[in-house]
Amino acid sequence: MRHDQFIQANANGYPVIFGDVADLRLKKTLEMAKRATLVLTIARYEISRELTPLVQERYPNLTRFVAVDNEKEQQKFESLGMKAIVTRSVPKGIDLAALVLMEHKISGDKVQKWMQQEQNEALAALSTQVGPVATV
Repeated sequence: MRHDQFIQANANGYPVIFGDVADLRLKKTLEMAKRATLVLTIARYEISRELTPLVQERYPNLTRFVAVDNEKEQQKFESLGMKAIVTRSVPKGIDLAALVLMEHKISGDKVQKWMQQEQNEALAALSTQVGPVATV
């Protein structure tokens, strides 16, 4: 998650916290027992593999999401019981955010409308950076 996305999510009333979940001290700060969802935007399989038994034991109702770069990584993380999504979207990560929102019972129509708005803004920003495209 980018810092601006973190700020926006907080401004929109979502209880998000930024940090390194490999640091077990953060789990106390996060009040993990009260959480339904954990979203990992930086996939570190070795750490997830090591922490999975502890997380499953202490937080059996926690759904873990992770953004990955390819199908091979997706399979590895899913073997740990995580919901992995290959990030291919513009802006990056919006597909992961949509999956999490739908897991929390936000309507598909509302998620789709939000995604379209975010994608339009990202594409508009890209077009101003690249400039006009010449056609032949």
